[in-house]
Amino acid sequence: MKRADYFELDLVDVASDIATQVPGVTSVRLFGSRKYLGKVRSDLDLLITGPSNLESLLNLRSRFQHYEPLDLWLAAGETAISAVNGSTLPVHALRSYELFPGFSSLPAELRKQRFRADIEYSMTIIPPRSYIPVRGDHLGLSARLPTLLGSELIQAAEAVVGIIENSFEALRRMSKDGNARRGKGTQLAMFNEYDVQNLTELALSPIISLQREPFMVECQGINRSADFALASGRLILELKMSKDRGGLAKALKDAKGALGCYLDHPGVEIALAVLAVSPNANADKNAIESWTEVRGDRRGIMRVVTVPEEVLTPNGLK
Repeated sequence: MKRADYFELDLVDVASDIATQVPGVTSVRLFGSRKYLGKVRSDLDLLITGPSNLESLLNLRSRFQHYEPLDLWLAAGETAISAVNGSTLPVHALRSYELFPGFSSLPAELRKQRFRADIEYSMTIIPPRSYIPVRGDHLGLSARLPTLLGSELIQAAEAVVGIIENSFEALRRMSKDGNARRGKGTQLAMFNEYDVQNLTELALSPIISLQREPFMVECQGINRSADFALASGRLILELKMSKDRGGLAKALKDAKGALGCYLDHPGVEIALAVLAVSPNANADKNAIESWTEVRGDRRGIMRVVTVPEEVLTPNGLK
């Protein structure tokens, strides 16, 4: 990656800019994934106290291209509201560093941070309470889906596993559907774990904000990127694929090592590995899913989903 693909922001200067240009600002605080080093793909979550409305924050962000990564949250009583997408968070649950009016508690290494200049920053979506509107029908009624992100990230992790599992089942049904076969540009055969990653992104991205390869960690002397991050990096998703018992043994060993490395990253609360296995792998699901690694209140877990034989070969729907 060339240096030109990055730009740098001084977070204290950004906070001062916000306080100067937005009327009523009394406090600017840093929270979210940028409290940890190495998050060059992550947006910048700032909690703002004092302004009377969200519009003034949104106007500031839109005036400057280099402020695209800013997700500005207005503290309104016990709730923080994103000026970018209307997401909400409980203020009391946010661990933060003050940037304005003082910044003495901010670790020096966090003050100047790099951002990717060649990507579009997708703001974190954390819907309020238990439901979010998804789309409106011709009567003006909103269809609703349960949110994946709640107070318990372990529940969100299990929901993610369920969606991936259902995606494979949908592919199996489509492999037998004559109408689906008419699609000429649709590739539904699963050849390797990158296909599993692509399917997962297609299944999850319409309903939740996720980042692909969000940061890099050193794992057993090798630099590696996590497959996906959700909930501002608090939930990490690693995907593996195994077509036989030999591949399963290797995937298990690699997944356990990776989860341990991700738990070393201070922002990660749940590290989840999903093993997509063929029936030929004869995976012992109970034994695999009973494994866990615990670091205080943080956990590494593994789950198994079966990939139907129909979508494992080129003879499946193409």
